[in-house]
Amino acid sequence: MECPHFNFFNEMIKNTRICCYSSERLIQLCHKELTAILGVDSLKKSDRYFKYKFLIISFGRSKSSQQHLPMPSLVFYVCFITLISVLAKIEAAELRCIERERNALLQFKNGFVDDYGIFSSWQTSSQDCCLWRGVGCSNRTNRVIMLDLHGYRINGRISVRVGFTGDINYSLLELDELEHLDLSFNGFPRIPEFMGSLIKFRYLNLSSIALGLSGTIPEACGVFKYLQHLSLVNTGLEGGIPPSFGNFSNLRSLYLQWNSLKEDLRNFFNLLTPSEKSIQVIKLSLNNFSGLVPDFTKFTSLRGLYLDQNEIQGFILEKFEHISNLVILDLAHNQITGLLPDLSALPSLRELYFEYNRLEGTLAERIMPLFEIQSLGASSNLFNGTIAERHLKNLSHLIYLDISYNALVLEINSEWSPTFSLDVISLSSCKLGPAFPTWLRNQKNLSIIDISYALINDSVPDWFWKQLMPNLRYLNLSSNQIYGALPDLMYGDQPYFDLSYNKFSGPLPLFPSNTYNLVLNNNVISESISVLRNLTDTVNIDLSNNQLSGELPDFWMNFTRLLYLNLENNIFSGRIPILMGYLLNDMLSMRNNSLTGELPSSLKNWARIQFLDLGENNLSGRIPAWIGNSLSELRVLSLPSNRFHGSMPTSICTLSKMQILDISSNNFSGTIPRCLGSLEAMTERKTKVMFLGNHVAGMARTRLAISHAQYVFKALLEWKGAKYEYSNTLGLITSLDLSSNALNGQIPGEITNLLGLVALNLSRNNLGRNIPHDIGRLRWLDFLDLSRNHLVGGIPTSLSQLSNLGVLDLSNNNLSARIPLYQQALSYRVLMNHPILGILHFVALHFLIHAQEI
Repeated sequence: MECPHFNFFNEMIKNTRICCYSSERLIQLCHKELTAILGVDSLKKSDRYFKYKFLIISFGRSKSSQQHLPMPSLVFYVCFITLISVLAKIEAAELRCIERERNALLQFKNGFVDDYGIFSSWQTSSQDCCLWRGVGCSNRTNRVIMLDLHGYRINGRISVRVGFTGDINYSLLELDELEHLDLSFNGFPRIPEFMGSLIKFRYLNLSSIALGLSGTIPEACGVFKYLQHLSLVNTGLEGGIPPSFGNFSNLRSLYLQWNSLKEDLRNFFNLLTPSEKSIQVIKLSLNNFSGLVPDFTKFTSLRGLYLDQNEIQGFILEKFEHISNLVILDLAHNQITGLLPDLSALPSLRELYFEYNRLEGTLAERIMPLFEIQSLGASSNLFNGTIAERHLKNLSHLIYLDISYNALVLEINSEWSPTFSLDVISLSSCKLGPAFPTWLRNQKNLSIIDISYALINDSVPDWFWKQLMPNLRYLNLSSNQIYGALPDLMYGDQPYFDLSYNKFSGPLPLFPSNTYNLVLNNNVISESISVLRNLTDTVNIDLSNNQLSGELPDFWMNFTRLLYLNLENNIFSGRIPILMGYLLNDMLSMRNNSLTGELPSSLKNWARIQFLDLGENNLSGRIPAWIGNSLSELRVLSLPSNRFHGSMPTSICTLSKMQILDISSNNFSGTIPRCLGSLEAMTERKTKVMFLGNHVAGMARTRLAISHAQYVFKALLEWKGAKYEYSNTLGLITSLDLSSNALNGQIPGEITNLLGLVALNLSRNNLGRNIPHDIGRLRWLDFLDLSRNHLVGGIPTSLSQLSNLGVLDLSNNNLSARIPLYQQALSYRVLMNHPILGILHFVALHFLIHAQEI
């Protein structure tokens, strides 16, 4: 049944007893006409409409009558339309939106690209702008006083910002009663100066603007003398704080974190003096504020002070009696020195952080009076002394304790039962051992446990493993002397396990399928790794330096997120599985095993790999051309001590990011490709580039170092006659090692284009003819070994330019000339044919050359 609209009313009325319809039924039938009159998409959007729906009434005879007679069409038409008109007038009378401000808002909207429908309710057909999303009007004046149009971020594997972009329109000035403006998490090329004319702001939030402010805080901010809340978080701000901040006299909360602001902190706090009675929260984290620790005790209403990750120096003031309501104090990651002051005058303190400073002295006595403390972060300072149960017994509210990386000793009775129930405990580098700390027995809600480097020489009690909870996120027992077999550890919410550098033995246990990081290197774990087949979300696996054996399983297609895989220094045998090509990793090391066969072609799928080390195995065959064509991100390729043969593929020359190439101790033959001189990353000396993996864990609700931890790639390089492991300095190394093969021909002159080389080893080949005359161009060389070849002729005089040279080995060649004159005193080792004792003899000379010839 359609609505009895006037276009077809007369015909409808002949066949329908419309007079008998209830008001609810009539509303249903006439939905289209009513929504058009009210200017809404749906009657549900016009909440005030239902106040007046009683005006839609039934016409005709009373319900008690047994017969219902049709009403004359003209009478019905007049009555019905009249009643609907009355409804429309009543609705119009209820509209609160002022037309001028409504038009201004529509203009404001038109300046943006809105891909997420934030402005979907802002329609020209909708009359009352006070009902639009994010708009708030005064109940007294009907003026627009609030615009809350904040976007937000959806965090996941790919972070998505939900918001709008564009320019802020001048029409905003029409909203001259605006008190509350929140445009955070949106995108603007700039914040216009005219916003300084909106002087009635009490709340202003422009945080996390996608395109950034890219400049200083506008002086106009200071005109907002009624402002109570200002948030400019993560907006790319630089420079100092404008003097106009001194105009704030009602400020309650100030959020300026995650910028690059530079200001003397004491000067800034002096600027805020007019708000010293009102301000409750000051957040200045992650900036470049400097100078001495300010006197914040004059801010008597202060409840939260965040000064972490700046450049603050000096001592913490002793006076705390004026801010007894302080709840949170964060001074972490600065350069604060001296003793920790008396904190007994802060009875309300619940969170206290001063990690990564230079505070010294004892900690135990200072934390005793913090009866309300819930979170205590004191790691990475210079504290010393002993902490006993008497220092902790009154901290019954404690849930977060991090006192790691200090010289602290915990002497706690094994029978003591703490009054607190911790969620996070980090005691790394504190002395807990040699016995396992049994006072942890009643801590059954732990999600993060770090007792690494704790001098524990014991087995892990069964009760510890059994009380691990499903909410476990991080377990670090590394760098102790803990022994015994590992039970199945099927606990945790994307847990991180670090049990490395201990004496754990036996087979690998089971781990949860969503294990995020699995670090068990440097133990005595044996047998197969087949139990790992259930892992699906793991990012990092390090099982190196154990006694794992057998063939590598073919389950690698399950590891869709694996970025770092280290299986080196074990006893694996057999071929590299074809399904390893499914890995999307950044780093893979299987050095020093007993792997055989050729490199499977499926490995060409490793398009993102940066570090590949398969040295010291029994791999054979040729180096496939796809290494150069497909693995374009490679920075380290290490294949020494295998049985590869054939010529070097010229496709290697296309690896523009290659910094370390080691194919020594194989059976390569043929000539050295001239194109090696075009390896771009070796052609110039660059600043240090860290070899780092992805973030291993973002530990929410913690401030532990693991929230910023990265896996550092490590490489084993033969250097000056010995093997060294390089990690933190790996980014400084550029090395080319083709030694111990059967390469022939001459050393290509193009090698001297690799101006950034630090080490060049071409020894133990069949290279002939002369040393390139301009080898002195490689001025960063520290190690040069051309020994045991068939080189002839003189030693280039350009060698005298190698002022950084530490080792020069030219022995067992047919060289007869003298070492050239040096312009400065150098200390290095020289091995070469001695020109007096004859061409078949050589002598090792260790001496200081003072501008003299040999």
